[in-house]
Amino acid sequence: MQKQNSSKIILGSSSIYRNQLLGRILDTFEAISPNIDENNYKSLDARKRSQKIALNKADFISKNQKDTVIICADQIGEINNRILTKPLNEENAMSQLMSYSNNRASFYTSSVIFDQRTKQYFKHTDKTVIYFDEITRSLAKAYLKKDKPLDCAGSFKVECAGSILFKHIKTNDPSALVGLPLIWVCSILKKLGHIIR
Repeated sequence: MQKQNSSKIILGSSSIYRNQLLGRILDTFEAISPNIDENNYKSLDARKRSQKIALNKADFISKNQKDTVIICADQIGEINNRILTKPLNEENAMSQLMSYSNNRASFYTSSVIFDQRTKQYFKHTDKTVIYFDEITRSLAKAYLKKDKPLDCAGSFKVECAGSILFKHIKTNDPSALVGLPLIWVCSILKKLGHIIR
C-alpha cells in the first residue's frame, strides 16, 4: 500500500502499540522517541493536553530531520474529570479498574502529521467514550493477570482482553483507542502521496 520512493516517514513515538498500528499500513518508517516532558501540561484539560503534547512531539522530532513526514500522537483519558495515568503496579491498576465499574471514560487521541517539505501541519483529535460494565474484584484481578496492562494509561488493553470490561464503546475509529487513529492517518498519507490511492 505504501508508495515506493516516497519521502522518509518518522513515527515520533516510543510506544510499541503505535509502532504496531503504523506497521499495518506502512512497510517502511523509522520510530524516534520524542524527548519532551509531559508533566509541563498538567494545567490543561484532557483534550487540549493531548493536542499540545502531540504538536510538541512533532516539533521536537522535526528539529533534527530534513524532508521527512513526521507522525506523532498523544492520548489522554479521563473519568469523572480525573486524568487516567499508567498504573505501573498491580495495586494502582486494581484501584483504577474498580473505579470504572458502571462508569464511563473519555479518551482523547490527538495526532499531528507534519510534512517538512511543505511546512504543513495536519491535526486531528479523536474522542472515544468507553461505557464500562460492572467490574468486580475477581474480574479485575483475573483481567490484570491475563493482560498485564501496567504500562497502559487506564490499566486496560482494548486490543487484547480489555473488552471483557466494557458494555460498549462509542468511537469513529477503533484504532484511536489503541493510540493512533489509522483512518485519519491513512487519509492524510493518501493526500500527501505516500499511500496508493
